[in-house]
Amino acid sequence: MKKNILYTILFLMPVLLLTSCGEEREPISSYHFEQVMSDKGYTILDVTHQTDGNHLNLILLAVSSSETYQFEFYEFISDEEARFFHQNMRNSFEDNRANPFIQNSVSVRNLDRF
Repeated sequence: MKKNILYTILFLMPVLLLTSCGEEREPISSYHFEQVMSDKGYTILDVTHQTDGNHLNLILLAVSSSETYQFEFYEFISDEEARFFHQNMRNSFEDNRANPFIQNSVSVRNLDRF
């Protein structure tokens, strides 16, 4: 159960990285994600080949040196696909969260933070 919640949070992380507070901004690029995470000591893996490729252009994993956790970066084929997957993961997280919980969310322009 803890692992599912962790993976859900890690899935939401790239979506959060793609958004900004206030004004609209350009999402970060896969190159920028790869550079920042490798500079922080993470091993970068391209695991795009592990999906059917219908909804995603790219999946990068940044794995910690101890291999105890990872960050995931997803590049979707469209904004609609990204919003759809974000909503599905949010619903999954809400369905599986532990009690008690604290929830905070913001939705403005290209920002959807949960």
